Amino acid sequence: MTGSRRPDRTRGRTPALVLVLVLAMMLCGCVSVPSTGPVVEGRPAGEPVPPPNVAVIPAPPRPDDTPEEIAEGFLTAMASYEPGYPTAREFLTPQAAATWDPASGMLVYAAAEGSRRVTETAGTVRAVLPLEGTVSADGTYTASAPDTTATLDLRMEQVDGQWRLATPPAGLVMSAFDFRREFASFSSYFYAPTGDVLVPDLTYLPVQGNLPTLLVEAVLDGPSTWLAPAVRSAVGPGVTLTSGAVTVSATTARVDLTDQVAAASAQQRERIAAQLAWTLRQAAGVTEVALLAEGTPLPLPSSDTGVVSTDAYDFLDPAAVPAGDQLFAVAGGAVVAVRGNSLRQVDGPLGQPGQYRAVGVNLTGTQAAAVSSDGSAVLRAGLSSESGTVPVLTGTDLSTPSVDRQDRVWAVDRDGRGSQVLVAGPETAPAVVVPADALDATRVSRLVVAPDGVRAAVVYERDGGSRLALALVLVGTDGSLSIGGLRDLQLEQLPAVDVAWASATALAALAGPAEGAQPYLVELADGALSSRGQVDGATSLAASPGQALVVGTSDGQLLRQDALLEWEPAVTATAPTYPG
Repeated sequence: MTGSRRPDRTRGRTPALVLVLVLAMMLCGCVSVPSTGPVVEGRPAGEPVPPPNVAVIPAPPRPDDTPEEIAEGFLTAMASYEPGYPTAREFLTPQAAATWDPASGMLVYAAAEGSRRVTETAGTVRAVLPLEGTVSADGTYTASAPDTTATLDLRMEQVDGQWRLATPPAGLVMSAFDFRREFASFSSYFYAPTGDVLVPDLTYLPVQGNLPTLLVEAVLDGPSTWLAPAVRSAVGPGVTLTSGAVTVSATTARVDLTDQVAAASAQQRERIAAQLAWTLRQAAGVTEVALLAEGTPLPLPSSDTGVVSTDAYDFLDPAAVPAGDQLFAVAGGAVVAVRGNSLRQVDGPLGQPGQYRAVGVNLTGTQAAAVSSDGSAVLRAGLSSESGTVPVLTGTDLSTPSVDRQDRVWAVDRDGRGSQVLVAGPETAPAVVVPADALDATRVSRLVVAPDGVRAAVVYERDGGSRLALALVLVGTDGSLSIGGLRDLQLEQLPAVDVAWASATALAALAGPAEGAQPYLVELADGALSSRGQVDGATSLAASPGQALVVGTSDGQLLRQDALLEWEPAVTATAPTYPG
């Protein structure tokens, strides 16, 4: 949430109005219980369900409200989205109202009844909140560690005989219930350093705001603080919307930008159009983007009129895996291809029995990197009979390799003292240890690079626990690689065991005690978990965008999840993996 693009949200003390609206919705139609469809995990018992499309109207201060009532009213007035939050400002002193910036960030606290504790002492109201997460000014959500609290000391002053708040918090304060009703996660798109793929930047925007405008402003404002070191934007500095808003006519979003874009090269304008098209496809009903500069259509190499389809740049898809639904595993020490409920040894040297314990495959399914049975080496080979093996990594206990979109092979070498992240390029250059300052004090067990080549999922140990985190693959000006930007994903205190990329915006993870780890889907926007059902003896998993989740078990079986989220036996094998 920046000041220019992240409006706020709120509504207040009118429970009767909410009840009337809910009753009206119930009376407008019959309710039936579906008897078919997929089985999905419900909300935990006792967790409130956000009512869809129910407006909560914020109430202003009442005459002679006490300091505690002013504090409660201010907190309540932030519960729903209002542009500029004028009602919430009525609870502030004139000076505080003029300087308070609701777009500077947000505290999100647990929504359980009675979780907000408010007390008053000598004109200062203290609010103690069980913190669930924070939202930064750029809209990025960060989950808080368990048992974290936030304390707000709200000093009151009298204005014309009425109590008003003089020291508001820096930004919004919302319960998790209100936050999930008023905000949703959206992606703005930026280029990987290679320029051949777009990378989603997940930020929260108000669902009642002007979504096309908010989405475009997210692109114009640039990537979030976390993602910025790893991506690029075709939009130059200082570019803004000419009229301050995106207009939508029929299915076309009209994006009129200031005249800096008119001076950009044709190729750069095309790249800007691609970023906007990918971002605006999230706005309901928008299927085309018209790019203009100060009211004049901007011709593009692909469109003389500057109008492009939101699907015109599918080749930049961050979740694209050309190898499709190919699944690989290890059986009898050989790398095997799994087709339905059958398997066969792959062509070439990696299909030789007794040699390997794990494998990673490139995005096109043409090359693989396999870990030797003793864990001391990773060998690369093509998946054809003419190929030979090339040792690319050596170590003590090498993890399952991850092969990125540049065909670089990544693995973690683990020993009794710690771990090192290693990478080998696609050519014959020697492997290097990748600097990873954020991981130096930890023991890494798994690193999986996303299909976009920019983000990585990491399983690591710290303070006696196994954690799941996101990290960035950073490319220096000299082409050197490093790992940075470590961001923990709170898994509700469940230890992480294994991880794979399920989509551009979600991970699949095994989490829980080693003897009882279970598969989950992990949303990258906020770390939210959804169970993928019960699997006995789960030890590893494989996931890929658009493909079925596969779990390997301690008794050497692969189980595949069907469309109804049921687990079905597939083949006898271990260490499943999809390309990428």
